[in-house]
Amino acid sequence: AMKFAHNPIKEIISLQNQLCDQLDIAKREIPSDNVDDELKNDVLKSVSSKIDNAIKIADKADRQEAISALQSEAQENFSETHPESEKEIKSFLNRNLIFVQEYEKNLEILNPLSILDRGYSIIQKQSGKSIKSNDDVKIGENLTARLNKGFIDIEVKNKKDAL
Repeated sequence: AMKFAHNPIKEIISLQNQLCDQLDIAKREIPSDNVDDELKNDVLKSVSSKIDNAIKIADKADRQEAISALQSEAQENFSETHPESEKEIKSFLNRNLIFVQEYEKNLEILNPLSILDRGYSIIQKQSGKSIKSNDDVKIGENLTARLNKGFIDIEVKNKKDAL
């Protein structure tokens, strides 16, 4: 798709550049972010282990409260040494929290146990090995179905191929 679209996109960009030249439109200057890398590293280092603990809190309200307390604590800790950097410190923390929360959300989506919350089950042999195909079992074999809340012992009575 990229190879197919590349030449037409180049033509469109060329036309846009021609229009800009004809209309005498100057490009806007975008101010660069002058990030104090040392401050950023210090802020993130001071809260990184605490962020990990805060996002592991199961109750959402308690978790949000812990994260807010962390933000306030970091603001206070660095307000004396960097009073002019309050917005920058808050920005560092928010970006880091967003990254951590996205990571946590992806882990939750991929967690096989979260699938059980949606009504699915994991069928396992007595050894604990998950069943992926009806070829993995024999008629009469005892299996275990892992559900969201508990387990069920089941016996294979029949095998059918998927439609």
